Amino acid sequence: MRIGITCHATVGGSGAIAAALGILLAGEGHDVHFVCHDIPFGLSNINRPGITVHRVEATRYPPLKWPPYEMALAVKMVSVYRQTKLDLFHVHYAIPHAISAYLAREMVAPERLRIVCTLHGTDITLVGADPLYRNVYYTTATMSGKTMVTSPKMVLVISRLSPFSFPQLTDSLRGAPLRLPSSTLAELI
Repeated sequence: MRIGITCHATVGGSGAIAAALGILLAGEGHDVHFVCHDIPFGLSNINRPGITVHRVEATRYPPLKWPPYEMALAVKMVSVYRQTKLDLFHVHYAIPHAISAYLAREMVAPERLRIVCTLHGTDITLVGADPLYRNVYYTTATMSGKTMVTSPKMVLVISRLSPFSFPQLTDSLRGAPLRLPSSTLAELI
């Protein structure tokens, strides 16, 4: 498979888990394309077979205080998708990455850009719990139809903090131990 992965490049769950998953997938013969603002933590040696990093550069736009990273990421996702014929994007964090993936999917319609979203701790406990972001968080976290979390504990946290339900998340974890789904990633889509 040709898989795009988007994550934060910093030290932490998103970069570490995404990099480990990408290395594992590339080791199994998949073609992995990281689309990030920088080389993800855990990919210090980007000269690995089967792994390519595509850097996102957000252009300054004078009317805005900060560069519009979400739009720049969506445009780069579309570019990489079309250039490499990706089978899917695996995004880590609903905000901002799932938002960008959603926008990218709309930009390539009627082509079918498949998306898997993995939620991480602060994605759930800070952003998802914030009333200001709650609706956009839920919409983008569930728009892929395939939402995963980094540990079984996160399922409990989601059910306690979120006023929304994540049926595709709870159904997929019924009593089963959660692990990084390298060889089963294809089954998720």
